[in-house]
Amino acid sequence: MSLDGFNAAALLRELKALFERARLQKFSQITEYDFVAHFRAPGVTHKLLLSLHPERSRFHLLEAGHPAAIVPNSFVMLCRKHIGGTWLEEVRQDHLDRRIEFIFNSGFSLVFDWAGRPSALVLLQTEERKVVGLFPSRGRIERREPYRFPDPSPASPLALNEAEVKKAFQSVPREQKLSQALDEISSYWSPLWKRRFTRAMESSTVGDTSAADLHRVWQRILGPLQDTDVPLKPGIDPDGELTYCAAEPAYPNMQAAANARWRDSSLAPGVSDDREELLRKLKKNREKAVRKLKKREQDRQGALTAPKDQLKGDLLLAYAHSLKRGSQEFVTHDWEGNPITIALDPRMSVHENADRYYNKAKKKRRALEVLGTQLQLAQEEIEQWDDLIYAAQSSENRTDLEQVRRSMPSSVQKGKKKSVPQGPTSGPRRFVHDDFLILVGRNPAQNDKLSLKTAAKEDIWFHVRQGAGSHVLIKTSGRQVGEKTMEAAAWLAASFSQSSESSSVEVVTTRARFLKKPKGAPLGKVIYRQETELIIDPTQPQPEGLERQTKNGLAE
Repeated sequence: MSLDGFNAAALLRELKALFERARLQKFSQITEYDFVAHFRAPGVTHKLLLSLHPERSRFHLLEAGHPAAIVPNSFVMLCRKHIGGTWLEEVRQDHLDRRIEFIFNSGFSLVFDWAGRPSALVLLQTEERKVVGLFPSRGRIERREPYRFPDPSPASPLALNEAEVKKAFQSVPREQKLSQALDEISSYWSPLWKRRFTRAMESSTVGDTSAADLHRVWQRILGPLQDTDVPLKPGIDPDGELTYCAAEPAYPNMQAAANARWRDSSLAPGVSDDREELLRKLKKNREKAVRKLKKREQDRQGALTAPKDQLKGDLLLAYAHSLKRGSQEFVTHDWEGNPITIALDPRMSVHENADRYYNKAKKKRRALEVLGTQLQLAQEEIEQWDDLIYAAQSSENRTDLEQVRRSMPSSVQKGKKKSVPQGPTSGPRRFVHDDFLILVGRNPAQNDKLSLKTAAKEDIWFHVRQGAGSHVLIKTSGRQVGEKTMEAAAWLAASFSQSSESSSVEVVTTRARFLKKPKGAPLGKVIYRQETELIIDPTQPQPEGLERQTKNGLAE
């Protein structure tokens, strides 16, 4: 989900203080959708991300590194020409609209407009509002007309107060839904904040609201935007989206909360591009493995004809007295009376042709002895690439992706390994249910470590029966695990697998002491025994009581 106007106002409130006496030091494009502006303030450089991604447009300061800049296009060059090295005079947002404008002392402005699709960056002459540069060059914004923000409206939530809202509520039917009433009072309420306002009011209709509840919720949601003395409470709401009025603030500022919101959702700048590049490589290697398996299967089908070659040699020797050298084929019947045609080399004698068929049969029998192992290895190789592809698809940051890359077979890793950028650590995902810690691996290397090193003998292990997926481990600490906790862990194993969209997934579980790694097996490959099965529907809601933990051990 893209950034909404309410959270944009909270982010901007922090940026205005940080960008005082700031100068645009550098402006670059780092991916197809992402731009970074380096603002130099006294003693510090702030890196501001402007993301135009159609599904997650947003702006915030970057805490971690970012990919190197791509070759600058004409829009980037125009920005560098007109606003590069100039001082930032003002940053403004009108009435919670999803547009912000950076006004520079050069007489030019940079507008980030994500109010519609596609999102856009607009370089303007500040006074004339003339469009000088536009990215993307084609879209809903026209170069020919002056670019203007919509006229301010008194219906903006920032222009309202409690008394006006209370009076407006009195003029609508008591049975009207609260969300509809908010629409009539102000058209600037986004669906996200209407849901949050209604949920905080703990009522669904206007008639159920009270003055005390209205005061409490208004001060919580609109107070921080209307009064800069009211502190922000940055966090991630239970709905998974950014908020500035969390029940308990979980981050020091909105910028940190924004980084966490999009980093944990695999949306950090450049991560999606890195993931796609890695997935292309993994899928290419999987295709090679599939072709190898098909070739082995064809070889096996050919080797299965060894008895027929043996029969042809026997028939040639049996009828050698009636055959003459120089014949190209011999038509006869097998021992059961079925017709058979035997191709002959006219340069060879009958006995030499028979020996030729005996040698073919011998080679094919030897091939059958090794092809069974080769077929198994080829199938295991495909499964290994499936595990890596799943791990890459579910990676949440560059560190995860780098671990997947390092888990690739050494035979396909070419060139110098990339250094791991500074970023969040990527230990196993942590969940809690009924005071039991449940760990979920992210990639084959983590699965290996989780199952063979982290696990104690009495810990309980889970994995889907077929297909790629995460290894899941309940840390029992010697305690008896309840049925609900077992089902929650099995649900995690099904959810973090390639079968997550199936309504019926078979999950196997066993004690960690029954796990073993075969000699020479790839990362993440273990064999198990003494297993039992559970049938799980991962499309059902998350089991009650199952909570995910943050790094500091708090439930999310």
